[in-house]
Amino acid sequence: MKNVTTLPDRRLVLLTLLLVGLGMIMVYASSSYRASMAGVTEFSFAARQTLRALIGLSVMFLLAWIPYRVSCRFALIALPAAVLMLLITVVGTSFTRSSYGITRWLHIFGVIVQPVELVKLGLALGLPYWIDRHPEVTRDGKAFLRMAAVPGIAILLLALQPNFGSAMALALLCLSLFWLGGVKARWIFLLLLAGAVLCWLAYAHVGKVHERVAAWMNLLLRGGHDGRFGYQSYQALVGLGSGGWRGVGPGMSTMKYLFLPASHTDFIFAILGEELGFVGAGGLVIILFFWFARTLKVARNAPDGLAYLVTLSIGAMVLCYAVLNLAVVVGLMPVTGLPLPFLSYGGSALITNLAGVGVLLSVTRHLRRRRAPNDRWRKRA
Repeated sequence: MKNVTTLPDRRLVLLTLLLVGLGMIMVYASSSYRASMAGVTEFSFAARQTLRALIGLSVMFLLAWIPYRVSCRFALIALPAAVLMLLITVVGTSFTRSSYGITRWLHIFGVIVQPVELVKLGLALGLPYWIDRHPEVTRDGKAFLRMAAVPGIAILLLALQPNFGSAMALALLCLSLFWLGGVKARWIFLLLLAGAVLCWLAYAHVGKVHERVAAWMNLLLRGGHDGRFGYQSYQALVGLGSGGWRGVGPGMSTMKYLFLPASHTDFIFAILGEELGFVGAGGLVIILFFWFARTLKVARNAPDGLAYLVTLSIGAMVLCYAVLNLAVVVGLMPVTGLPLPFLSYGGSALITNLAGVGVLLSVTRHLRRRRAPNDRWRKRA
């Protein structure tokens, strides 16, 4: 086996571009009527998403040519700043912005940023670097607690926003990283037990969580909705069901006429299923599957431990959000408010996901290649 520097993985680039392109089409399809009702052109949301996609792709290709070790080190250094931005959204200042009574955004120099996405990327890149530089965290309890304190603080701040969906997604991402990094299984089990207790406390004492779970149970047991959270899930299922096998046709969705709240963000998969049917929805799942399978292949040929761990980390980051989002849309989970990677409308999520892909492409430039049996004869010639 030997390490060689090559061009970024073309199949991974193609799959990513395919997802981003499909996302821009679906953002237009799901937001055109909403934009018209808001008094702007029907292309307004799609144009903004296209600009964000261009920025994200530029970042992706830039990071593809920067050594992944440099990117991971910078992410770890910048992680405290991202957590501080998350704290500002909890405290509330003149920089914070709210939607539906929830403060999750910062307005900095004319740009609206969602700090949780920066924290997500910082953890996905920074924690593998921390584990690689300090392998004692996998066997020394105090060292592990120092590392786990950073994501623990971030998850606590998300719960205080409140943003329990993102808190759950980050918790799953961190637990996956700890397991992949070789942390002792009993410590991971204790974290899972503590998480289960905290989920029960949230359900018992936080009205928003209780309402969402109750609406979900009502949807499962009675097939109806009772309240605003149950209404979203019910309408998403109606949209998916009306799509049938081949869909009602591109641009022919009825759910986009404000029947389905957040149709261009959290529930964009429902619009895709309605317009393109089971074939289109299944096709998207297959593309996501091949994207994730490609990350596993890259990890198998990773040149070192950091490359292996950060590759799986980026794959887990996209997989966690995708699985949780799809589970909500098809009614297998209560509403969490998580976007579908590469497709949902939103700049922070799209750009950070593409930045993660850029680091992954940087890894693909330094993969271990197996020497072909006749390589030595070619060298002599």
